[in-house]
Amino acid sequence: MDDDAPKVNFWQAVGMRATAATIATAQGADGPAGFVALSATHFCADPPTFTVAVGSDTSALRAIHESGHFAINVLSTAAVDVWDRFAQRQPPKGAARFEGLAFTGGVRGAPVFRDALAAYECDLSDWVDRGSTQLIFGKLVRLWEGEQTAPLVAYRNGMAGLGTLG
Repeated sequence: MDDDAPKVNFWQAVGMRATAATIATAQGADGPAGFVALSATHFCADPPTFTVAVGSDTSALRAIHESGHFAINVLSTAAVDVWDRFAQRQPPKGAARFEGLAFTGGVRGAPVFRDALAAYECDLSDWVDRGSTQLIFGKLVRLWEGEQTAPLVAYRNGMAGLGTLG
């Protein structure tokens, strides 16, 4: 990408990639914290490791470092309310984002949403700073599996269900 290209072109390009609708969560000193984590993915199988890119100014990043853990919630079509809350242009901040949403604490305390397809609960193992982003690495400590309904997919600033697969 040309160094002079506006950031909006970058985000438009990223939006053209269909991806699982995911919310990363952590339990910090100030309560639950989380953010839309469209760059969450597996990294390697041995040891089982996931990565998430987090904006350096994202308030949930502090909760991840304080607690040493995080969860990646893979949303289903039953969790549209979760997606809508977190994907707002001006969402509530901190623990207020979780008010009225159904979740429980995972094995390390990170929020796991009741209507998620799955949650990958991880211990923070490493991180790398690049530009305005921190790439965090987490070793999988538990795979939580929810009811196997239709996955929620994010695409071009919107979302859609894929129907029941498999």
